[in-house]
Amino acid sequence: MAEHLTRHQLYYRENRERLLAKKRANGAEPDAAKKRRQRLKASHLCAVCAAATPTSCRTICDTCRERQKAYAEQLKRRRRQMGLCVHCGKTAPASSRSMCQTCLRKYRDWNHVSGHRERERVRKVATRQALKIAVLAAYGGSVCTCCGETQLMFLTIDHVDNKGGQHRKSVPSRDLYDWLKDNGFPPGFQVLCWNCNHGKHLNGGVCPHVGATNIARRAQVNAPIVSGYCDGEHLCLPVSVQGQSLSL
Repeated sequence: MAEHLTRHQLYYRENRERLLAKKRANGAEPDAAKKRRQRLKASHLCAVCAAATPTSCRTICDTCRERQKAYAEQLKRRRRQMGLCVHCGKTAPASSRSMCQTCLRKYRDWNHVSGHRERERVRKVATRQALKIAVLAAYGGSVCTCCGETQLMFLTIDHVDNKGGQHRKSVPSRDLYDWLKDNGFPPGFQVLCWNCNHGKHLNGGVCPHVGATNIARRAQVNAPIVSGYCDGEHLCLPVSVQGQSLSL
């Protein structure tokens, strides 16, 4: 990978110890910027301006984020007008591409050859799983409040007051767990499985498990009573409808 590094990156790699020693001699910490970001993150402050509070799981505030995006777009636009690679800004881009061959090769090696993309995917899944377990534990544990389901993949967070649609206008579903953690796990939420959560939505705010049983409810509207089994591969198959066996 050394042939894909820039001149500055190669110089730093070859002289890293000498440069760090020079920083220490001048009284500067080699990892001062990293420690500053970690300190601001622990204090729930923006890692750029250190004044505003970031939203959801981000480390910078919306103002700094929009400023960085605007600067990046402006820089890319200026480089395109100059006929340069939008990534390094040094050489002309490859044919019908916005980046030069060197940057394209570095991008390919970083994402595919080095396995960075797969490592990032695994890391994000593990982080998200740990966050979900922490949120569920704060609201009674990994068990459905209604039916007692304990399979983690089947569990989710439900709005007790049935105002999830209004809440999603300000907090998207993908940011709900982060929002709950950042706000100290406020009341008004409960753990439900996806069946009970969706059944509650379709049943006017009350899970079909509550009150009359599901079979009694379906009998009231002359709906077929379906029984089935799960084959262990998350594929649930009906085996009978009102006592009549089905061939599989």
